[in-house]
Amino acid sequence: MPSEMQTNENRLAQTCAAGMAVAAGLMRLIPHPYNFTPVAGLGMFGGARLRSWWAYVLPLTVMAVSDVLLWAIQGRPDYSLWQYAFNPWVYACFFLAVVWGQLLIRNGGAGRIAAVSVLVSVQFFVVTNFGVWLSGSLYSRDLSGLIACYIAAIPFFGTNAPPLGFFGNQVIGDLFYTGLLFGLYALLRGGVLLPRRPRQPAVARMP
Repeated sequence: MPSEMQTNENRLAQTCAAGMAVAAGLMRLIPHPYNFTPVAGLGMFGGARLRSWWAYVLPLTVMAVSDVLLWAIQGRPDYSLWQYAFNPWVYACFFLAVVWGQLLIRNGGAGRIAAVSVLVSVQFFVVTNFGVWLSGSLYSRDLSGLIACYIAAIPFFGTNAPPLGFFGNQVIGDLFYTGLLFGLYALLRGGVLLPRRPRQPAVARMP
């Protein structure tokens, strides 16, 4: 049976993740720099701190609901809902963010959290552009076509989305929101909302 402290910590993690889920949904609906959102950070935090299926459900539900709302708000009749919103490559990236949180962050410190955050950003660039190459018709279906796809994506990601481009915005956004969520959780866990772990009394040694 889990201890009272463990139960409180699990509840705190769930509360932080739920709050981040709301923030992630709102951030995607209000004007913000391209790719500067908390969704990847939510996935990494969920994987590292939530011990149940909520780790996967929260970020993917936020993505799905906000995708539908964005499609409805922006009014894109030239795209169906499935074409505009539910990109399987994007969802695969956020699914993997949860996996990396479980495997690489659960027992790691700040340095590892930052490294995994950058890994998730790079993964998004690699996987989504692989999807463009595989499912599109702009590039030949061979290694040279794949390389050409990635080369073409570099200036696009670097120049078309201020202030730092699509990729730069994502790296900074993932680092910012991941640090914010893990930092907030560490602060609250350290005694602001949770009682600190009691110190064990020292055992006197026999002379």
